[in-house]
Amino acid sequence: MSWGRLRQLEGQALRALGGVGAWAGVLMVVGVLTLGLNASNSQGKAPSAEAVLAHAMSVHDAAMARDHAWVTTRRALARAQDLLDAGDESASLLAAQQALQSAQASLNQADVEAESWPARVPK
Repeated sequence: MSWGRLRQLEGQALRALGGVGAWAGVLMVVGVLTLGLNASNSQGKAPSAEAVLAHAMSVHDAAMARDHAWVTTRRALARAQDLLDAGDESASLLAAQQALQSAQASLNQADVEAESWPARVPK
């Protein structure tokens, strides 16, 4: 799936959400990008560094929306973008994959915190 098609689907998803909350919108965008990456994999091609980087950025944005973005993710995203700009596709792909793992972990942390904070509040 091309980058342009992913952006088009992302726009359609956001428009379809209309009055739904921002968090639901972020999840929809992440889902659309995930489907796009999976479509690339199902065709036997590895996703490009650009596609993985875009996905990592969207997951990082979702973490930022929940106030759980990690500095290490931001640094990995910047490193991946710099490598991509320098033309080192393979190193950029590796850095983007690391950024994606970090961004997903930050979202997992947000989920855990959302469920566990009431237990830490004194009664």
